[in-house]
Amino acid sequence: MATAYLELFASGSGQEEYTNVPDEYKPKLDPQNRGDVTGKGPFREVQVWIDNLLAGVAYPLPVIYTGGILLSWWRPIAAIGQGENGSINPDWIFSASVFASLDPSGARTTGKILTHSTDSKTTVGAASAASTPPKIDPKDLVSFVTHSFRYLSISSTVVTGTGGSQVFKTEQDMTFINQQSWLPGGAYQSVVMTSQGRLNSNRGGRTEKIDDFRFPLNLTLTSVASPSKTTIVGHLNHQYDRTTNLPFCSGLGQIKIETTQDSVGQLVINPQGRAISGIGMTKQHFNYQNAKGGTYTRDVQIYNSTKIIRDEESGTLLPVSKPKVFSESSLTENPLAASLLSTGTPSANTHLANGVSLTATSDGKTHLDGDDSIPGVPSRNVASPRSLIKNSR
Repeated sequence: MATAYLELFASGSGQEEYTNVPDEYKPKLDPQNRGDVTGKGPFREVQVWIDNLLAGVAYPLPVIYTGGILLSWWRPIAAIGQGENGSINPDWIFSASVFASLDPSGARTTGKILTHSTDSKTTVGAASAASTPPKIDPKDLVSFVTHSFRYLSISSTVVTGTGGSQVFKTEQDMTFINQQSWLPGGAYQSVVMTSQGRLNSNRGGRTEKIDDFRFPLNLTLTSVASPSKTTIVGHLNHQYDRTTNLPFCSGLGQIKIETTQDSVGQLVINPQGRAISGIGMTKQHFNYQNAKGGTYTRDVQIYNSTKIIRDEESGTLLPVSKPKVFSESSLTENPLAASLLSTGTPSANTHLANGVSLTATSDGKTHLDGDDSIPGVPSRNVASPRSLIKNSR
């Protein structure tokens, strides 16, 4: 054997746990122990062990299934990463594949570990700079932050019949931050989270691969209940940023993928838990670059399930024969009328009364910082009933 590559797949499916709270905060948020919150904290790390030694780690990308959290966000744009997952499953899914290549000499490959070191720590504490949404007393808000990091370094000697003896070294340096703010009872919840890190692979003193990733997620939900209905307003900013650098592979070099989704919306639910109306807007920016100068960019913005506000494509990789698509319409040209999520036929006036300001979207590169001066703009942190956030299917 000359090389072996291990590919991991890990998904929380319907049980994503980035909204889990540390055990020490459960009594404050669920004093009656009714099961409104889930403990054990939000941090998850996938580990690979070989011969009782840690060989590698990965931080899962949070995935929200289409229809998850707030129904009106996901028609027709699917959430980031949703298409790579299999069927909806109520549990965590772990899978792996090994890609091996044989040494042409036919000789047995041998080797030994030269050095192995790892360090990791997870801490939980009070959030030092938790933002407070309008009309909420800061004294009622429960805020906390979870920090974690992982450093792993392994160097080994590998001897093959063709390549002889070579020294390989792999380093991983990763960090995780998850800040949450809750209003007991579930009327407000916020999650501001970032997973990021770097993998560096070296052979014989020569860097073969650098892999950088960053997965930010910013979620805010608020819920207002009355005897006849519950109104939920939400904002989501979700990003996937990854850069892979292969310095000595002329055919690939550096590959960069960045995509950001920003969604705002409102859903009205009757006492039986059925959606009776809702509006939503999701926009997504996708950017791809390769080492040969090839680029592809697409900007899409969808309003109220089917209204295309913008769809633009650009870049050197865009086929010449394919015309660039661009369509734009003003939201003010048409009344909101009945949402496609509605099960009834509410009047335009009813929908306008239940509307949410759609000015709350940020651009494709930055998170939305709440602005109290704009009606309907959610806070930068997160809010909503636990049952809605937990169900990511």
